Amino acid sequence: DDDIFVSGFMIGDEHVIIERDAQGATIKANKLMGKFKVNGQKAKSHTLAHKDRIEIGNSTFRYMENE
Repeated sequence: DDDIFVSGFMIGDEHVIIERDAQGATIKANKLMGKFKVNGQKAKSHTLAHKDRIEIGNSTFRYMENE
């Protein structure tokens, strides 16, 4: 339930969401035109793995799992 603020061309509020379930964490575009990249590849939905690189607009994040 944390918010991360990013900026960039065509980036809106709640651009993507990350949901966790029994299988792990999944990042999904929350808007019809929502775009993001995981490990340099465009995606609409992606099951995250440890150290995946997420790019949203001008911001880059690394997904890290607790061990």
